[in-house]
Amino acid sequence: MGIYESYLRVKEPSISATCNPSMRNWITIHADALGMTVAEVERVWERFKQLGCNDQGELSLDPSDKRTDLNTDIFLRNLLKQVPKNERNAITFEQFLLCLKWFEDLSETDKTKVVFSYLNGGNLMDQEFLQRLLKRIYPNETESVYESLATDLLQGLATDNGSAPHLSEDKFVQRVMQLPDNYTAPLFTFSIIPHELIREAHTPSFAGNEPEANTGKGGQPMAFPMKPAGSDPYNQQKPDSRTGRAKDVEVPDTVLPHIARKATQSVWLPFAEKLGFADEDLIPYRQQYPYSEYDQLLSVLREWKRRNGDEATAKKLESMLHASKLHDAAFLLEP
Repeated sequence: MGIYESYLRVKEPSISATCNPSMRNWITIHADALGMTVAEVERVWERFKQLGCNDQGELSLDPSDKRTDLNTDIFLRNLLKQVPKNERNAITFEQFLLCLKWFEDLSETDKTKVVFSYLNGGNLMDQEFLQRLLKRIYPNETESVYESLATDLLQGLATDNGSAPHLSEDKFVQRVMQLPDNYTAPLFTFSIIPHELIREAHTPSFAGNEPEANTGKGGQPMAFPMKPAGSDPYNQQKPDSRTGRAKDVEVPDTVLPHIARKATQSVWLPFAEKLGFADEDLIPYRQQYPYSEYDQLLSVLREWKRRNGDEATAKKLESMLHASKLHDAAFLLEP
């Protein structure tokens, strides 16, 4: 991921220069700085601690450190090596958050490009490399199986000059995007907060007002802060003083990827038209993401929300989804 490092560097001065995990605003100051929710930052912080960060909120990749996850998971260790380090050659919590948020927001196409860059440093993938890669992924198969799978991946990629076939970044993306959606969806649906917990993630962040830890049965800490009544974004609908009915709310950014995923499992072009995008309006998105209808629709949804601002409400979007017979997607917006 070295070619992406310029996108992943934290801005100076870093949070770690003025704040440490013992401070009450450790979570909220990261949430405010990175535009994340308190619940998202809390979830990542728990994982960062599991990886073995120190009292300053920094993670060292020194092999002498006795951390089970990093010592036993080579894939994880190599991945973390790609994350920018500070002057002490350690990963700060802020940097870790920035990388996760950056990857979460990428399109499927760009995520695939990042994977390609990580797997082979952005170099072409030939038969020998693919066999070694498959052996790591499926360690219990035979050499003949690895050879057969690698051959299948390179099928139809013979070169004009007679050199050995190989996978370029473009061909790698194309092959991945041609895989069945039910196979790729779990791989690409990377969310810091799982969809079933998304509504828990909308507790507002107020720097300097760190909430007290909540406890469940037996006094054990809860994974997420308890929501005060009405804190769900879909239930924060104060009655209109004129009509007495609940006001509509803006569609959260976090739900758009899930809507795009559900909608593109069906015919979604009529839905795009209801959003205000004629077929010719979709050409730039098709050109940008030729192998991914999911990325096309997600870009359309984000543009629709940008254009409509406060008028891009959950009720309007839900109504358009139902009218387009995309009921499964519409259900994601129900209160």
